[in-house]
Amino acid sequence: TKGARSCDTRSNRSDINWLSYTDLSEFEIDSVLFRIFPIDQNGTGQGIISNPFTIDNNPPPTIAISNINGEVSDTVQIDYSLDDIAWDTLEIESYFSIDNGSEWSSAVLIGQTNNIDSANYSGSIHWISTENETEGLDILELMFMIIPSDNDIGSADTILFHLDNNRLPSLIISDLD
Repeated sequence: TKGARSCDTRSNRSDINWLSYTDLSEFEIDSVLFRIFPIDQNGTGQGIISNPFTIDNNPPPTIAISNINGEVSDTVQIDYSLDDIAWDTLEIESYFSIDNGSEWSSAVLIGQTNNIDSANYSGSIHWISTENETEGLDILELMFMIIPSDNDIGSADTILFHLDNNRLPSLIISDLD
């Protein structure tokens, strides 16, 4: 291992900074033990073992959402691509905003949103927009956000698109007999 150390000769105390990413890059491990042996001109001394600690060198997952061109309505297909350096099983959460991101609401979805293995990192979900109180609305720049996670919450991606759930008016004329 490589690291930096500092030594205070007055108290006979030293600090060691372990650059754990060098040895355990892309790992997340509970209950790691660190063992150290003092060495001087008299040889190697008695080693000691640290208390258990957690190493989290696993970067959070990321997502890229494909743009949606043109006007869409009702059930909207949203394509995405996930990336995770450790190929963990992932989850996604989806939200939408009709007010430029001031308020976000959970999206009602069809499709896999948890236990997404690496074979399914590229996929799609279907947002049932009419189940989210958007019926009758025509929103030129609706914001849709997906947040990936494994043990850590990843970086979100957000897209804008035109959602038109405003229906054409209808008129029924009946005979006046």
